[in-house]
This record gives sequence, structure tokens and C-alpha cells, in this order.
Amino acid sequence: MHVIRRASPASLLAAAASAALAGAAVRLALLLIRMHLRTRRPPIAGVPSPKQHYLWGHLPFFVKNRHREHHMLLETFKTLGTNWSANLPNAFGIPAFLHTVDPAVVQHVLRDGFEKYHKGDVLRTSFYPLLGDGIFVTSGETWRRTRKIASLIFTAKSIREPMTQAFHRTTIVLLKHLKQAAESREILDLDAYFRALATDSFAEFAFHEKLDCLENVNSPPAFAAAFDGLCLVLFANTQNPFAKLLSVLPTKRNREIRRMADVMDEFAYSKIRARRAAAKGEVGEKPAGKDLLDLFMEYRDEAGNELSDKDLRDMMINMLLAGRDTTSIALSWAIFELAKRPDVVQKIRDEVESVVRDGLPTYDTVKDLTYVTAVFYETLRLHPSVPNDGRFVLQHDILPGGISIAPKTRVTWSTYSMNRMESLWGPDAESFEPDRWLQVDKESGAVALKRESPFKWPVFNGGPRLCLGMTMATFQAVLVLATVLWRFDFEVLEPESVWYANALTLNMKSGMKVLVREARER
Repeated sequence: MHVIRRASPASLLAAAASAALAGAAVRLALLLIRMHLRTRRPPIAGVPSPKQHYLWGHLPFFVKNRHREHHMLLETFKTLGTNWSANLPNAFGIPAFLHTVDPAVVQHVLRDGFEKYHKGDVLRTSFYPLLGDGIFVTSGETWRRTRKIASLIFTAKSIREPMTQAFHRTTIVLLKHLKQAAESREILDLDAYFRALATDSFAEFAFHEKLDCLENVNSPPAFAAAFDGLCLVLFANTQNPFAKLLSVLPTKRNREIRRMADVMDEFAYSKIRARRAAAKGEVGEKPAGKDLLDLFMEYRDEAGNELSDKDLRDMMINMLLAGRDTTSIALSWAIFELAKRPDVVQKIRDEVESVVRDGLPTYDTVKDLTYVTAVFYETLRLHPSVPNDGRFVLQHDILPGGISIAPKTRVTWSTYSMNRMESLWGPDAESFEPDRWLQVDKESGAVALKRESPFKWPVFNGGPRLCLGMTMATFQAVLVLATVLWRFDFEVLEPESVWYANALTLNMKSGMKVLVREARER
């Protein structure tokens, strides 16, 4: 007679654990095999790629070069050509990357095939604590609604006067600090002053708020510090495939993100609440004249509905990101380049003397500062405020040149690299030459700005997403450059140490130390 013995709970548990481990080992082995097979072929058929790691694809390549990303991209384009592809581990959820400096591909993504491409969830999710559902991180109907509202505001003539007043007042404050530095021989971090200038001017233009960042460069207000902090930490999240999972953990980093986001929200919502209350006559007085917030609050859609507080908050923070960073970054890099080119500085002064002489340039006279505008454009060419951009394709697509890409592929263009390619800009592509932006009328001899395709020079984007603040950014940058260079000379100290940060925008990593001198009598 056979006796059937019942297995003990401990042995059953051990058997189950062994089976689970065996299953996990098989799944892991299959995953590794799949990852290995994926790296044995080009990420996109017919498109070259750098050498891949047998498991991790191009992840080690990007990690190794993360602190010199833009130089790495440029070198790779020079080696592999106009288009190259890359793989990342499956944890990133992206089939492949196509990196391009081909204006035809950029035009296809930004304009001709616009509806097939979107920003992607990673950017929106990562930057949500700062930008919410704003114009820079959304696609589809959310973006269309926001874009329509913003375009009505930024094309209105009513913004010119408050914009000019804010830019003039803050420029005068900057001149005061530069004069003091020239007299005392104090070394300034000019990059920090330009960032403070842009923050002050936009806050005044947008909220009628005097933040006085220029008066407190070494101890910026909580709002400005939180804005800068969030920009850096949230960009890092876009490069971490596990950021979404880690964001729910009670870590010190996540608590700091929440604290900075609360500072941003409190600043924006307090201004909105106060403005609504003042409009109803409940408390305080409404500031004299209209600012950007007023114009957004006056907007009504076809059904007569106004924007919610959340809509207004997202609008204002997104406008601040665009208006502040484009200008301040360009001003810093312009001085960095001009410190090496006294001949260009002299041309600027000759034009300012002819057009402005005394006082500050106005909205109208800035249009006549053709050479200074060329200097601004050339600065953006070599040092684009947003050095990389890209979109995810929603469905299978064929790009110019016959490149076939699968859904979810990210098409990325390196504006930094495009603007330094000899095939696009000639043998002096990596030289600072503002004259490339000038053209002379053969009959009249008049000098005018040369217009380049936004798909060859996508510093202000292109197609339906062409930057709405382009005119505003150009006005302030040309105003400031003309004003400060007429009055001061700048010597950049340790220029070899000036480098870009690993960030969404081309910020200077450690600022830019300068000596300021009053310009010699002319």
C-alpha cells in the first residue's frame, strides 16, 4: 500500500519561489537577448549610427558625453553625415532616435507633416510642476487653444507701450550697476546680471511687479530662485527613464521640487487673485496701464468664457520661460563673442551714433539698428537659446530622402550643430561673422537684413509653432546691446572657463566674470 505524503507548506513555498525565480531568469534572459539583437542592427534602416554597446545601445555614448553634449553631436554629424540614428534601452520606451541637421527634415516635421508629430508625454510630465499645460509642452487641441489665445495677445499693438516702458526702466537700472562696477573695478558675473535684467523686465511687463532682481543679484527673490531651480532639476528628469516611478517616492529631491513648485504657484496665483479682486473693486487699486496679465484676463472665447486661474498661471509661467531665457542667454553669449571682436563693437557704436546717439532706443528706432540686429542673429546662430529640439512621430512616416521611421520614433534636430555646419553656412560656419546677415541693394546701396529659412536657422522654431515672442526678444536684446556697448567695454576673465550647462537651454554653466570699463571718449 502506497502512502501519499502531503508536502509541507515550507516545501511548497520553496518550490513556488524556485519556479518564480526560474521564470524571472528566463524573462531576463529573453530581454537581454532582445536587447542584444536590437543593438546588432542600425536603429533605423539605411541610417548610420555610432558604435553601440552590446546591451545598452547608445546609452553609454550619451552618458559619457553628457557634459559636452553639443560638441559630441556636432562631431558625430561631421563624421556620419546629415542624419544618424541611435538606440536606447527599452526602459526608455522609444524605438529609436533620428538625429538630423537636414533643413528639409526639419521643415517636414515642423510644417509639412505637422499633424503627424507631437511633443511627447515625457517633456510634459517632467515639466508639469513648472509649465503645467502650457504652450511649450503640449500638443494637439490643448496646444491649439493656447496658441490661439497667445497669438491674439502678442500681435496686438497694445503690448508695445508697456513692454517698452518695462524694458527701458530695467535697462536704466542695469546701466547704474555697470557704471558702479566700472568706477570700483569690481568683477561682475555679467551672466547673472543679464538673467536678473530679463526676469525684472518680464515681471514688470507681465505683472506690474518690481522684483528688483538687479538690486539683489547674489540673493534673488524666492520666485526667481525657485524658477531657476525647477528648470534644472526638471530637465534632469527628462533624461532619466525611471523619473516617473521615482517621482512618487518621499525623497528629499521630490520634496524640494514640490517646495519650489509651491513658491511658483503662490507667486502666480496671488497676482491673479489680487488682479481679479482689484477689477471688481473689492480690494486695492488696479495698476495704471495694462500689462500682459490684463490682456490675458480680458480674453473671452466664442462662448464668452474667460480664462481660469490655472490657464492664466500656465500662460504667464510659459511666457516667462520664453521671454527671459532667450534674451538673457543671447546677451551673455553676445558679450562673450564681442569681447574678442573690437572691430564688431566699433561697427555697433558707429550705427548707434548714427541712429540713436543719446537716450535709449525705442521700439521704432530699434528697427533701424540693422547691424546690432545682425549681431543678435549671429549670436543665436552660434549659441541658440534652445540648442536641441525634436518631436515624436505618431504614425509611420517617410521623411525627405526616403528615410522610413516607425511610430514613436523621436526625430531630433540639433540647432547648435545645424548652425555650425559648413554645408549650410560655408567654410566660416564656426566663426562669429555678423556681416553674413547683411545684404546690399544693388540699386540704392541700402543695407538690409538677410532673412534665412526658419528650417535652416530654427532658433525661433518654425511652421505653426513659430515663436510668438520673436519680435519682443529681438527688441529687448538689440535695445540692451546698443545701450551698454555704446557706454562700456567688457573684458571677459578666464574665457576658457566659460561653458554651457547640461540644461534645456544654453545657459552658461558657471556664469561669466567680466571687468567693466567706461568706453573712451568718442
